[in-house]
Amino acid sequence: SASAGVDDQNVKIDGLLPSTASGGTQETYGPGREVQFFETQIASLEKRIKLLQATAGDAANRVSGLQALELEVDSASSQYKDILAKRESLQQRVEAPTPGVSILSAAWAPVDPKTISPIFLIPPGMILFGLLAAIAAVIRSSFEESIRSDKECEQALGIHCAGMLPKLKRSNAAAIQRIILQQPNSPYRRALSAIFVSLTPHHANANFSKVVLVTSGTQNDRKAELAWSLAVSARRFGHKTLLIDFDPKEDPLTTSFRHEFARTPTELSFADFAEGRCTAQDASNTLQDVGIDFMSAPPASSDLLARMSYADFQQSFDALRQDYNFLIINGPNSNEAPEVRVLASQADAVLLAVRWAKTKRSIVRAALYVFTRDNGDASIISSVVTDVEPKQLTRYQYGTGAAMLGSNL
Repeated sequence: SASAGVDDQNVKIDGLLPSTASGGTQETYGPGREVQFFETQIASLEKRIKLLQATAGDAANRVSGLQALELEVDSASSQYKDILAKRESLQQRVEAPTPGVSILSAAWAPVDPKTISPIFLIPPGMILFGLLAAIAAVIRSSFEESIRSDKECEQALGIHCAGMLPKLKRSNAAAIQRIILQQPNSPYRRALSAIFVSLTPHHANANFSKVVLVTSGTQNDRKAELAWSLAVSARRFGHKTLLIDFDPKEDPLTTSFRHEFARTPTELSFADFAEGRCTAQDASNTLQDVGIDFMSAPPASSDLLARMSYADFQQSFDALRQDYNFLIINGPNSNEAPEVRVLASQADAVLLAVRWAKTKRSIVRAALYVFTRDNGDASIISSVVTDVEPKQLTRYQYGTGAAMLGSNL
C-alpha cells in the first residue's frame, strides 16, 4: 500500500543518515548529497500520488455505472410486475365474465294474459294517415304553380275566368267543326257556348260588332284552338264572323282549317287590305261548311308593328266592323310580340288562354302585365282554361265548371 511504501522510504531515509563510529571515527555526509537524495524521494512520491488518483477515478466511474444499471433493473422489474398483474386480471375476467346486467326484480307469469284486438288500431291509424295526407296536400298545393280550376285562376290572376274547355281527343279542323255544329250534347260545345254568351252583348241590337283578341303567355296554351272554336261557335249563333290570324308562327290547326275548308285559297293577307292594295273580300278566304271568313297573317319578313302604327290601321278595323258582327283575332303570344298591345287597343274583349295543369302562374301574370302596365283597361281581359281533363278536375274544382263540362270526350 501507499502508506507502507512511505514508511519504507522513511526507514531508508533514516538509515542513510545514521551516525556510526568505526574505530572511534564518525563519517558525516555532506549537504549536497542530502538534497539530491530528498529530491529523488519526492519525485517517486508524486508518481505514486498520480497513480493513486487514476485508480480512484476509475473506481468512481465503475460505481456510477453500477448505480445506473441498478435503476434500469428496478424500472424493468416494475414494468414486469405490472404486466403480470394485468395478465392475471384478464385471466380472471375470462374465467368469470360479468354481463353488466343486474336483475332488479324477478318476473312473474300473468294470471289472465290478454292482447289488445287489432281492430282498435284502425281508428288511430286512419286519423294519423288522414293528417299526413292533409299535410302532403297542403305542401303540394303551396308548391304547385300551374292552374287547375276556374276559381283558382281568378284568385291567382285577379281577373274574371270566362270558362273552361275540356280536352279534345283530336284537335283538328274536322273534329272541331263536327263537335260544334253537329253534336248538341257535346261537353266541349256546352262549355264553349257559355264562353261565347259571356262575350255577346246583352242588349237587343242586331247591328252590334265586337272584336275579340285571343292570346296566351306561351305557344302551347291552345290559343289557336280557342280562337277557331269561338269563330265557329259565333257562326253557329248566326253571326257573320271573320277570323284574322296575326300569329307569325302559324299553328297546325290554322293550316288544317285552310286546307280542309278553303274554297279558293288566296295569298293576300290583312296587311295587303290595311295598305289598300286589295279589298277585304279579296284578302279573305271563305271556309266552306264552316261559314266563316279568314284572313291570313302577314309574312314573317314584314314589319307588322310598323304597319300597325299607321292611321289606316284603325280605319281598316272600322271598315271590317261594318261588314262583320264578330272579328276574332288569333294574336301572337303576349310575352313574345309587342304587336299584341296594339291589337288590344282595337279589341272589345281579350281572352287569355291558360292551359290546365301546364301553364305556370308566373307566365300568366307576366302576360297580364303586358296589358295593364300602362294603365290599360283590365276589365276587358278574361281568362279561359283550356285542355281540361274532366275526370281529374273534380279534385281541384271549387265552382260549377266540373258539372258544366260533364264527361270526358
